[in-house]
Amino acid sequence: MLAVAGCAQQNAHEIVYDEEVQFTLRLVGSDGSVISSEPVYAYAGQSVFTALKNSDFPFTYEEQSFGVFLTSIGALKPTENEYLAVYLNGEYASVGISDLIPENGDKINFKIEKISESEFN
Repeated sequence: MLAVAGCAQQNAHEIVYDEEVQFTLRLVGSDGSVISSEPVYAYAGQSVFTALKNSDFPFTYEEQSFGVFLTSIGALKPTENEYLAVYLNGEYASVGISDLIPENGDKINFKIEKISESEFN
């Protein structure tokens, strides 16, 4: 189980975190098999990235102009011409993990995928 700790403060410029949500973080192999599945607890309104940072789940990342780019998570470590795709409830996520706000019961899947030439044309 992954737990997230933090404090809730009232401030005119801050989100007040007083409600907890649970989502499932799954690592998926290239064949579609689930390698790992863990419940994650976070405050409502926190991003997946913030929840990961506040947990003990192993991951590495780089800060990019477009947001956070995962370089590894758990046993998933993409090689050249691969990346970590993020899926929300079975659908390719429309935003990255720094902007993805999970809700109760969501399933966040990470899967290594090949970078295709068509993505750059």
